Amino acid sequence: MGPTRPRREYVAEASPDHARRLLRRAENADGPGEVVRELLEGALGHHIALITKPRRRGPGRDATWCRFYEHAFLLEGGGEVSLWELEHNMTADGRLVCEVYLDEAEAEVAADRHARAQGVEL
Repeated sequence: MGPTRPRREYVAEASPDHARRLLRRAENADGPGEVVRELLEGALGHHIALITKPRRRGPGRDATWCRFYEHAFLLEGGGEVSLWELEHNMTADGRLVCEVYLDEAEAEVAADRHARAQGVEL
């Protein structure tokens, strides 16, 4: 037996709107496409989880950091779709950005790619 996932507690309020806002904030060109956007228009609930991964380097205000969030959406019929948000400040000017991926591994690869471009090892 493998590890079990904690049961999700879905919020049934404004889930399609949550999906729209998340996808609108995403700055990555390789993010989820129109098919996913349309699918989430019918979301019945959503659950947001901070995925704990130690991802911080450097002391003080100029520290490089990133966070991962899973945004799980409940669909009609009981299906689920998860979007993986990478929030980070690994940009040339240090500003905060949001990227969204369909796969957790893709989000991690992106984080590592951004870190390497900044000369940081996460």
